[in-house]
Amino acid sequence: MSFTRMALLPALAAVVFASLPRAARCDEPTDPPKSRYAIRAPGITLKLTERGAIRGVVLANGKVKSNLIGGARLLGCGESKAVAVRKLPNGGIEFTRTITRDIPKGQCLLTERFTPAKTSIRWELRIRGKGPPWTAPIITQLDWPVTNRALFWTAWDDPTLSDFGWRDPLTAMPFARRSMWIGAPPIGPDPQTACNYTGGDAVSIPIASILIPSCDAGLSLVLSPEDVYLDTAFNTGAEGRIVFARINHRISSARPVKFSADIVAHEADWRAALGWMVSRYPRYFNPPNPRADEVAGCAAYSACEGDLDVAKLRKMAFRVNWKASYDFPYCGMFIPPVKNDYEKWPRFDADSSGTATGARTETSIAQLSAYSRRLRETGFHVLSFFNVTEMGLELKGTAAPDLKPDDPELWRNPRQFVFSRLGDAIVENEAGRQCASWGDQIVMDAGVASYRDLLLDQAKRHITKLPASSGICIDRMDWLRACNAKADDAVSWRGGKPVRALTESWKSLMSRLGPLMHAQGKVVFANALLKRIDLMREIDGVYHEYGHLGTCLNGTAFLCVRKPALAWTPCVGSETDLTPDADSYFQRHLYMGVYPTAPFPGNDHAILPSEWADKWYLDYGPLLNLMRGKKWVLEPHAIEVEGNAAKANLFQVFGGYVAPITFGGKARRVYVIIRKPSALATWPKRTVVQAIHPGSNRPVAVSAAVKGNLLRLTVPLRRGCAMVYISLKPSARKWE
Repeated sequence: MSFTRMALLPALAAVVFASLPRAARCDEPTDPPKSRYAIRAPGITLKLTERGAIRGVVLANGKVKSNLIGGARLLGCGESKAVAVRKLPNGGIEFTRTITRDIPKGQCLLTERFTPAKTSIRWELRIRGKGPPWTAPIITQLDWPVTNRALFWTAWDDPTLSDFGWRDPLTAMPFARRSMWIGAPPIGPDPQTACNYTGGDAVSIPIASILIPSCDAGLSLVLSPEDVYLDTAFNTGAEGRIVFARINHRISSARPVKFSADIVAHEADWRAALGWMVSRYPRYFNPPNPRADEVAGCAAYSACEGDLDVAKLRKMAFRVNWKASYDFPYCGMFIPPVKNDYEKWPRFDADSSGTATGARTETSIAQLSAYSRRLRETGFHVLSFFNVTEMGLELKGTAAPDLKPDDPELWRNPRQFVFSRLGDAIVENEAGRQCASWGDQIVMDAGVASYRDLLLDQAKRHITKLPASSGICIDRMDWLRACNAKADDAVSWRGGKPVRALTESWKSLMSRLGPLMHAQGKVVFANALLKRIDLMREIDGVYHEYGHLGTCLNGTAFLCVRKPALAWTPCVGSETDLTPDADSYFQRHLYMGVYPTAPFPGNDHAILPSEWADKWYLDYGPLLNLMRGKKWVLEPHAIEVEGNAAKANLFQVFGGYVAPITFGGKARRVYVIIRKPSALATWPKRTVVQAIHPGSNRPVAVSAAVKGNLLRLTVPLRRGCAMVYISLKPSARKWE
């Protein structure tokens, strides 16, 4: 579904970052306060002042000694001179001080705790308010000396923060002034401004990495995805500054605000930093249902139930159709409570070919079930449409129900059903306005029991009525950026009053919906229009509606380093689809481990079959097929191309590893070095290394030389590209 881009909220970021006081620089004549305490963990020693401020770090067994400066504070607030210090039994130290604000009045106790962990130093914040609730941006900051010539990396949608084009996000950059958001900025006061956010200033994973290539050392600040995330701004400065600003958190005596982060030492490689986070928080990165890898492949979004050219689609690496949103009578009523499986109901708005016409064709449970069964018999998969933020159809104006709320036929009238049964779940913003969406639907709060129970009932009906469907794909996560002023989640504070963040409603719902589906072998995919790792715990894979855009392609890939990632390909003719450079389009998908949408009959606002488009997918299909089951190898310096003559990534797959070598230009061959993954005791003596090129389904042998833990490959290229397959079990992989 297409939506216009929202108006941004630049003023919020500007106010937060313009107000940040400038910390004393470690290279200035006046030295910062001396450290008094030291916290030691493997590979890192963190130095602290008597007030708990960070004033130095030692990395890489003493090779790097930096006057790192850092700490936590509340923006616009003062601090007491007195600080209570408590040494902890595990070698940690706790600092507590009083925070006050004059206008408007506010007070709290801020406690910072630094403790050594197995692979990091844990940095925890606890804020306990006094008096009436209030809020202020909560700042976590590090300043790194620029004299060390360090580079910066994060899981950014674009390393230049540009909204257009594609740039390699696996590239560390010099420190510079940047204003970013975790996921996206919050929705503004106008409830109609909530559309998908595709800006280049979004970050999908809260990680900030400082890399020092000269001594192969690095330091990362990693925020815990287990925390409550509301709105989080993220800033860096040319002077080496890193700032996270958590916004709209309620500071009160009823419930403390708690945050956790880790300061991690590692090699000078983004892989080491991201790999640490994946290892520390596996439930957010691994698919809860391992069957998700079976579903992975090029996708479609089609309501077409006609015959398919199965052999051709398989050669294109096609595997799954997200059944387009036309089968239900209206959004939210995905499988209505009809009297039997053969009773028909009017579809949303499509004919049998999947073309939206305004005609109200009909379908039934039996018809939908038979469709899923037919596709499964061909080896393909179906994901049924689902949505947890929108409800109804043509709901303009206020409702005047004339049927009783308990009437069993009430579901047939969306306007009456929504306002009679679910009125308490309709979202209102701070101004008391409801949020309308496309098709005159209305935005809903899945944290309200009435709507939550309807959604869970719909999921149960999916499980029992559509047994051959592989699962669901949830649309419209962009509305999760909104809040519901009619409700209270006990943690949010916006406009001077309590509200409920729809991200909190999502987490509450998914803690039930996810296990319900997974227990029955179903997968849960999502159209992650709000790209945030903390929202991915119950999600098995992502199918992103704007994944053809460079920013969304990159953010989706980071969310899915261990999950299937699928991306939209718009209709031919759009300047953002395959034209003007189809090779580049496919190669960036290979490089990021993301499957594009395939030409499929009836695709809705997505690429349709044509002789021209089909040829490209047939050329790259064999390469894409090799990615199935991909897991990013996130060990330091896992792969490199000599002389940076091309781009390369490395994935573990069924039976071995694949390395997409891309953007090699006119080079006929490149030399690639792969370091032995820790999963291998050694490279097998008879390691089989082959490559397949665009336009060819015949593998060619790749010259490979093993030296210690290194595998050096001479890789031939065509169109600047090759998909290298390292087979540890030669019979385990078929070339398709």
